[in-house]
Amino acid sequence: MHRFVYFNIFLYLCTGFTISPKKHKRLLLKLLSMNNERERIEYLMKTMDLSARQFAAQIHVQPGTISNMMGGRNNPSFEVIKRILQRYPQLNPEWLMFGEGEMWRTVPGEDPQLFDHLPPDKAMQRLALQKQEEPQSPAAPPKQIKNIVVYYTDGTYEEFVR
Repeated sequence: MHRFVYFNIFLYLCTGFTISPKKHKRLLLKLLSMNNERERIEYLMKTMDLSARQFAAQIHVQPGTISNMMGGRNNPSFEVIKRILQRYPQLNPEWLMFGEGEMWRTVPGEDPQLFDHLPPDKAMQRLALQKQEEPQSPAAPPKQIKNIVVYYTDGTYEEFVR
């Protein structure tokens, strides 16, 4: 039971979600048996909490490409792998293609950051929350609206100047 609790804490810190004890064993077995690119891409989609359609839109491929890949009809092409790595530069290419190493990587020579282990979107959410909690500096003057421009569908516009 202690292993489950520690694993759930680790999973929450890395991905932002937790699992029930029933799913724990299945997920652990699945993680240990990921032996092809399709399974790793499916795991990436689950980690990012994306549907096949959302994932296809993010990497700029047709939804059918992802659907055929997830169904086992096609293997991921070089173009799909390349687009995934372009969209997620923090993703370790060795992990994606060969299942070796960690899922997420850091740039050599840089000190690891607090949220490096998180998927990019989750890390951005955490950083945004952290910025909201930071107190505003009193030295900065408050921002004021200078002008507003409203564009209409017929091509006209109105400008309101203060």
